[in-house]
Amino acid sequence: DANKLDEDDVETLVRVIEETDSFEEAIFDTSSISKVVKARSLAPNIKVHIRPERPEDIAPQIEEVGGTPPVIIELSPQRLDESVAIIRENWPGTKIMLDSLGPLDFQSAVEGTASEDTLALYEQGVDLVQTDRIDLLLKALGRLSGQK
Repeated sequence: DANKLDEDDVETLVRVIEETDSFEEAIFDTSSISKVVKARSLAPNIKVHIRPERPEDIAPQIEEVGGTPPVIIELSPQRLDESVAIIRENWPGTKIMLDSLGPLDFQSAVEGTASEDTLALYEQGVDLVQTDRIDLLLKALGRLSGQK
C-alpha cells in the first residue's frame, strides 16, 4: 500500500520491485492516482490497483494511468451496481474489490457471522472483499479449513 509513501518515494518502491523482479507478485496500490501514474511512467508493466470514487471516474482514471487496465479496481458501495456494470462491460478481466471495514465488519463481529450485506457483495459482482473478520467471512462461505 503506497498510501503511506510520499510521492518522491514512488521511484524507490518501483526500483525495489524491478530489482527483485517482483512484477508478477506486486500490485501498486494507493488512493493517489498521481502516484499510480508515476509508477506506470517508471515501469509501464507494473500491475496497479485504483480506487475511483464514482462510476464516472472509472474510465478517466484507467485512461490516465495508461497501459494495461488495473488488475484491481476498488469501489465504494455507493452506486455499486452501476460501477460493476461499467467494469464488466469494458474491462472484464479486472477484479472488483470493496471493503467491508467499519459498519459491515462491526455488524459481523456482533452477530458472530458475516452479515447478509457482506455476503451479498459477491452476488453484486464483487470479487474481493476486504475485511478484518476474514474468519467470519470464510465460515459463512463454507470455506474455512476444517469446517464440515
